[in-house]
Amino acid sequence: LQETARRLLRRLQEAEKRHEMERKAFERTVAQYQEEVEQTSSALRRAQRDVEQKELQVEELQTLLGDLEEERQRLVAAARDSEAELAQLRAMEGDKLAQQDRSAQLEKEVAMLREKIHHLDDMLKSQQRKVRQMIEQLQNSKTVIQGKDSMIQELKERVSYLEAE
Repeated sequence: LQETARRLLRRLQEAEKRHEMERKAFERTVAQYQEEVEQTSSALRRAQRDVEQKELQVEELQTLLGDLEEERQRLVAAARDSEAELAQLRAMEGDKLAQQDRSAQLEKEVAMLREKIHHLDDMLKSQQRKVRQMIEQLQNSKTVIQGKDSMIQELKERVSYLEAE
């Protein structure tokens, strides 16, 4: 009877040791998952801040593009007016010196305005490329954030499962 009691006591002690080791392993796993959740959450917050900053930059660039487009339209209108006036002066007969001077001045203005229009067109194209790239980056960032959200949710579920176990 005493030997059976000793055997049972040894089995009980071994079972308690196994249970204690399993409990510590579960605690380590839970702690590890909680640490992963915290790291992923912090990375997610950083990514969200980056997305917000990029959205602000996109809005600023779109405003700038609108302003550049307005400036371009204004310059095109001015060039059209100058060309019309130049055509009128050329159509008029006579060799008046004032008309020749005005004609030369208008030709210079037209050339300068065309150069400005060309420069603005180049700037518009460049800014539009930047906006498209930033929008693509935003979409990529949002995809990464969604992936991290689902990873966090999965880790939280694991932690809950392990804690329940």
